[in-house]
Amino acid sequence: MEKENKKMKKSRIDEGRMNSIETRIMLAESDIKEVLEALADDSCIDVRKRVAPNPNTPISVLEKLAQDEEWCVREGVARNPNTPISVLKKLAQDEYDWVRRHVARNPNTPASLLERLAGDEDWTIRCEVGRNPNTPISVLERLAKDKNCLVRKEVAENRNTPASVLERLAEDKDRYVRKAVASNSNKSISVLERLAEDKYSDIREKVAINRNTPASVLERLAEDDNYLVRMGVAENPNTPVVVLEKLAKDEMGCVRKAVAKRISKTI
Repeated sequence: MEKENKKMKKSRIDEGRMNSIETRIMLAESDIKEVLEALADDSCIDVRKRVAPNPNTPISVLEKLAQDEEWCVREGVARNPNTPISVLKKLAQDEYDWVRRHVARNPNTPASLLERLAGDEDWTIRCEVGRNPNTPISVLERLAKDKNCLVRKEVAENRNTPASVLERLAEDKDRYVRKAVASNSNKSISVLERLAEDKYSDIREKVAINRNTPASVLERLAEDDNYLVRMGVAENPNTPVVVLEKLAKDEMGCVRKAVAKRISKTI
Protein backbone atom coordinates (compact mmCIF):
# COMPACT_ATOMS: atom_id res chain seq x y z
CA MET A 1 0.00 0.00 0.00
CA GLU A 2 2.83 2.34 0.93
CA LYS A 3 4.61 1.55 -2.39
CA GLU A 4 1.43 2.38 -4.36
CA ASN A 5 1.04 5.71 -2.52
CA LYS A 6 4.65 6.61 -3.33
CA LYS A 7 4.10 5.69 -7.00
CA MET A 8 0.93 7.84 -7.19
CA LYS A 9 2.72 10.73 -5.50
CA LYS A 10 5.64 10.49 -7.98
CA SER A 11 3.16 10.35 -10.88
CA ARG A 12 1.47 13.56 -9.69
CA ILE A 13 4.85 15.26 -9.32
CA ASP A 14 5.84 14.24 -12.90
CA GLU A 15 2.49 15.47 -14.20
CA GLY A 16 3.00 18.77 -12.42
CA ARG A 17 6.42 19.15 -13.98
CA MET A 18 4.99 18.50 -17.46
CA ASN A 19 2.44 21.26 -16.83
CA SER A 20 5.30 23.72 -16.46
CA ILE A 21 6.00 25.59 -19.74
CA GLU A 22 9.70 25.79 -18.89
CA THR A 23 9.86 22.01 -18.50
CA ARG A 24 7.96 21.37 -21.74
CA ILE A 25 10.28 23.75 -23.60
CA MET A 26 13.26 21.86 -22.21
CA LEU A 27 11.74 18.48 -23.17
CA ALA A 28 11.08 19.77 -26.70
CA GLU A 29 14.82 19.50 -27.28
CA SER A 30 15.03 15.87 -26.09
CA ASP A 31 15.61 12.76 -28.20
CA ILE A 32 12.61 10.79 -26.91
CA LYS A 33 10.23 10.11 -29.79
CA GLU A 34 7.09 9.71 -27.66
CA VAL A 35 7.73 12.97 -25.82
CA LEU A 36 8.27 14.90 -29.06
CA GLU A 37 5.09 13.43 -30.56
CA ALA A 38 3.11 14.58 -27.52
CA LEU A 39 4.66 18.06 -27.44
CA ALA A 40 3.91 18.61 -31.16
CA ASP A 41 0.27 19.13 -30.09
CA ASP A 42 1.19 21.50 -27.25
CA SER A 43 -0.90 24.66 -26.98
CA CYS A 44 2.22 26.74 -26.36
CA ILE A 45 3.92 28.11 -29.50
CA ASP A 46 7.33 28.19 -27.80
CA VAL A 47 7.13 24.44 -27.21
CA ARG A 48 6.08 23.55 -30.77
CA LYS A 49 8.68 25.86 -32.35
CA ARG A 50 11.40 23.96 -30.46
CA VAL A 51 10.09 20.56 -31.48
CA ALA A 52 10.09 21.62 -35.15
CA PRO A 53 13.88 22.07 -35.70
CA ASN A 54 14.84 19.20 -33.39
CA PRO A 55 16.79 16.64 -35.51
CA ASN A 56 15.24 13.85 -33.40
CA THR A 57 11.68 14.81 -34.29
CA PRO A 58 9.98 11.99 -36.28
CA ILE A 59 9.10 12.64 -39.94
CA SER A 60 5.39 12.20 -39.24
CA VAL A 61 5.55 14.99 -36.65
CA LEU A 62 7.46 17.28 -39.04
CA GLU A 63 4.77 16.75 -41.67
CA LYS A 64 2.13 17.80 -39.11
CA LEU A 65 4.08 20.84 -37.87
CA ALA A 66 4.67 21.99 -41.46
CA GLN A 67 0.95 22.84 -41.49
CA ASP A 68 1.02 24.68 -38.16
CA GLU A 69 -0.86 27.99 -38.15
CA GLU A 70 2.15 29.77 -36.62
CA TRP A 71 4.86 30.74 -39.15
CA CYS A 72 7.65 30.42 -36.58
CA VAL A 73 6.79 26.73 -36.14
CA ARG A 74 6.81 26.15 -39.91
CA GLU A 75 10.14 27.99 -40.05
CA GLY A 76 11.53 25.47 -37.55
CA VAL A 77 10.47 22.62 -39.83
CA ALA A 78 12.17 24.36 -42.77
CA ARG A 79 15.38 24.52 -40.69
CA ASN A 80 15.30 20.86 -39.70
CA PRO A 81 18.02 18.89 -41.56
CA ASN A 82 15.75 15.82 -41.63
CA THR A 83 12.72 17.47 -43.21
CA PRO A 84 11.75 15.41 -46.29
CA ILE A 85 11.86 16.99 -49.73
CA SER A 86 8.08 16.66 -50.14
CA VAL A 87 7.60 18.92 -47.10
CA LEU A 88 10.30 21.37 -48.20
CA LYS A 89 8.48 21.75 -51.54
CA LYS A 90 5.32 22.86 -49.73
CA LEU A 91 7.21 25.20 -47.42
CA ALA A 92 9.00 26.77 -50.41
CA GLN A 93 5.63 28.28 -51.30
CA ASP A 94 4.91 29.60 -47.81
CA GLU A 95 3.60 33.16 -47.62
CA TYR A 96 6.20 34.10 -44.99
CA ASP A 97 9.66 34.94 -46.29
CA TRP A 98 11.37 33.60 -43.13
CA VAL A 99 10.01 30.14 -43.91
CA ARG A 100 11.10 30.23 -47.56
CA ARG A 101 14.51 31.60 -46.50
CA HIS A 102 15.19 28.56 -44.35
CA VAL A 103 14.10 26.22 -47.13
CA ALA A 104 16.70 27.91 -49.36
CA ARG A 105 19.31 27.45 -46.58
CA ASN A 106 18.44 23.80 -45.81
CA PRO A 107 21.25 21.38 -46.86
CA ASN A 108 18.65 18.87 -48.08
CA THR A 109 16.89 21.23 -50.47
CA PRO A 110 17.24 19.75 -53.99
CA ALA A 111 18.62 21.63 -56.99
CA SER A 112 15.21 21.87 -58.68
CA LEU A 113 13.73 23.65 -55.65
CA LEU A 114 16.72 25.98 -55.32
CA GLU A 115 16.26 26.90 -58.97
CA ARG A 116 12.70 27.97 -58.24
CA LEU A 117 13.69 29.92 -55.10
CA ALA A 118 16.41 31.72 -57.10
CA GLY A 119 13.53 33.63 -58.71
CA ASP A 120 12.00 34.71 -55.39
CA GLU A 121 11.22 38.43 -55.15
CA ASP A 122 12.82 38.57 -51.70
CA TRP A 123 16.58 39.25 -52.13
CA THR A 124 17.45 37.58 -48.79
CA ILE A 125 16.08 34.30 -50.13
CA ARG A 126 18.13 34.65 -53.31
CA CYS A 127 21.14 35.24 -51.02
CA GLU A 128 20.53 31.90 -49.33
CA VAL A 129 20.28 30.17 -52.70
CA GLY A 130 23.58 31.77 -53.73
CA ARG A 131 25.18 30.45 -50.53
CA ASN A 132 23.74 26.91 -50.65
CA PRO A 133 26.36 24.27 -51.68
CA ASN A 134 23.64 22.37 -53.58
CA THR A 135 22.85 25.24 -55.92
CA PRO A 136 23.53 24.22 -59.57
CA ILE A 137 26.15 26.12 -61.55
CA SER A 138 23.50 27.33 -64.01
CA VAL A 139 21.66 29.02 -61.13
CA LEU A 140 24.87 30.51 -59.71
CA GLU A 141 25.61 31.98 -63.15
CA ARG A 142 22.18 33.59 -63.16
CA LEU A 143 22.48 34.96 -59.62
CA ALA A 144 25.92 36.40 -60.45
CA LYS A 145 24.00 38.95 -62.54
CA ASP A 146 21.48 39.74 -59.76
CA LYS A 147 20.68 43.42 -59.28
CA ASN A 148 21.35 43.11 -55.53
CA CYS A 149 25.06 43.26 -54.66
CA LEU A 150 24.59 41.08 -51.55
CA VAL A 151 23.24 38.25 -53.72
CA ARG A 152 26.25 38.57 -56.03
CA LYS A 153 28.53 38.57 -52.94
CA GLU A 154 27.11 35.20 -51.81
CA VAL A 155 27.75 33.75 -55.27
CA ALA A 156 31.31 35.11 -55.16
CA GLU A 157 31.89 33.31 -51.84
CA ASN A 158 30.33 30.00 -52.93
CA ARG A 159 33.05 27.34 -53.30
CA ASN A 160 31.17 25.83 -56.26
CA THR A 161 31.14 29.01 -58.33
CA PRO A 162 33.22 28.33 -61.47
CA ALA A 163 36.31 30.37 -62.34
CA SER A 164 34.59 31.88 -65.40
CA VAL A 165 31.88 33.43 -63.18
CA LEU A 166 34.44 34.61 -60.62
CA GLU A 167 36.35 36.31 -63.43
CA ARG A 168 33.28 38.37 -64.24
CA LEU A 169 32.58 39.12 -60.56
CA ALA A 170 36.19 40.27 -60.09
CA GLU A 171 35.18 43.32 -62.14
CA ASP A 172 32.00 43.95 -60.14
CA LYS A 173 31.34 47.59 -59.23
CA ASP A 174 30.77 46.62 -55.59
CA ARG A 175 34.00 46.31 -53.56
CA TYR A 176 32.56 43.63 -51.22
CA VAL A 177 31.74 41.40 -54.17
CA ARG A 178 35.33 41.73 -55.40
CA LYS A 179 36.62 41.07 -51.87
CA ALA A 180 34.55 37.86 -51.75
CA VAL A 181 36.11 36.78 -55.06
CA ALA A 182 39.56 37.36 -53.58
CA SER A 183 38.70 34.90 -50.78
CA ASN A 184 37.37 32.18 -53.10
CA SER A 185 39.79 29.29 -53.76
CA ASN A 186 38.37 28.68 -57.26
CA LYS A 187 39.64 31.90 -58.79
CA SER A 188 42.26 31.85 -61.54
CA ILE A 189 45.74 33.40 -61.45
CA SER A 190 44.57 36.11 -63.86
CA VAL A 191 41.86 37.12 -61.38
CA LEU A 192 44.41 37.32 -58.56
CA GLU A 193 46.66 39.49 -60.71
CA ARG A 194 43.75 41.83 -61.48
CA LEU A 195 42.61 42.09 -57.85
CA ALA A 196 46.18 42.78 -56.73
CA GLU A 197 45.74 46.13 -58.51
CA ASP A 198 42.42 46.93 -56.80
CA LYS A 199 42.16 50.42 -55.33
CA TYR A 200 40.90 49.06 -52.01
CA SER A 201 43.63 47.78 -49.67
CA ASP A 202 41.43 45.16 -47.97
CA ILE A 203 41.01 43.42 -51.33
CA ARG A 204 44.77 43.55 -52.03
CA GLU A 205 45.31 42.13 -48.53
CA LYS A 206 43.12 39.12 -49.40
CA VAL A 207 45.28 38.54 -52.48
CA ALA A 208 48.44 38.87 -50.39
CA ILE A 209 47.46 36.06 -48.00
CA ASN A 210 46.11 33.78 -50.73
CA ARG A 211 48.23 30.64 -51.17
CA ASN A 212 47.57 30.59 -54.90
CA THR A 213 48.99 34.05 -55.49
CA PRO A 214 52.08 33.78 -57.74
CA ALA A 215 55.50 34.95 -56.51
CA SER A 216 55.59 37.80 -59.04
CA VAL A 217 52.38 39.26 -57.58
CA LEU A 218 53.60 38.78 -53.98
CA GLU A 219 56.79 40.61 -54.88
CA ARG A 220 54.77 43.55 -56.17
CA LEU A 221 52.47 43.58 -53.12
CA ALA A 222 55.49 43.57 -50.81
CA GLU A 223 55.94 47.21 -51.85
CA ASP A 224 52.30 48.16 -51.22
CA ASP A 225 51.63 51.46 -49.43
CA ASN A 226 49.38 49.71 -46.92
CA TYR A 227 51.24 47.88 -44.15
CA LEU A 228 48.44 45.27 -43.76
CA VAL A 229 48.99 44.19 -47.36
CA ARG A 230 52.74 43.88 -46.75
CA MET A 231 52.06 41.93 -43.56
CA GLY A 232 49.84 39.57 -45.57
CA VAL A 233 52.73 38.95 -47.97
CA ALA A 234 55.03 38.25 -45.00
CA GLU A 235 52.54 35.66 -43.67
CA ASN A 236 52.07 33.91 -47.01
CA PRO A 237 53.93 30.54 -46.98
CA ASN A 238 54.73 30.93 -50.70
CA THR A 239 56.50 34.26 -50.43
CA PRO A 240 60.07 33.93 -51.82
CA VAL A 241 62.99 34.31 -49.38
CA VAL A 242 64.30 37.34 -51.27
CA VAL A 243 60.98 39.13 -50.63
CA LEU A 244 61.01 38.14 -46.94
CA GLU A 245 64.52 39.58 -46.59
CA LYS A 246 63.23 42.89 -47.91
CA LEU A 247 60.19 42.85 -45.58
CA ALA A 248 62.45 42.04 -42.61
CA LYS A 249 63.63 45.67 -42.90
CA ASP A 250 60.09 47.10 -43.13
CA GLU A 251 59.39 50.34 -41.26
CA MET A 252 56.41 48.71 -39.51
CA GLY A 253 57.21 46.46 -36.55
CA CYS A 254 54.17 44.22 -37.15
CA VAL A 255 55.48 43.44 -40.66
CA ARG A 256 58.95 42.58 -39.35
CA LYS A 257 57.35 40.46 -36.62
CA ALA A 258 55.31 38.56 -39.27
CA VAL A 259 58.52 37.85 -41.18
CA ALA A 260 60.25 36.54 -38.02
CA LYS A 261 57.28 34.30 -37.25
CA ARG A 262 57.18 33.02 -40.82
CA ILE A 263 60.96 32.21 -40.81
CA SER A 264 60.70 30.46 -37.41
CA LYS A 265 58.20 28.01 -38.89
CA THR A 266 60.66 26.93 -41.57
CA ILE A 267 63.52 26.28 -39.14
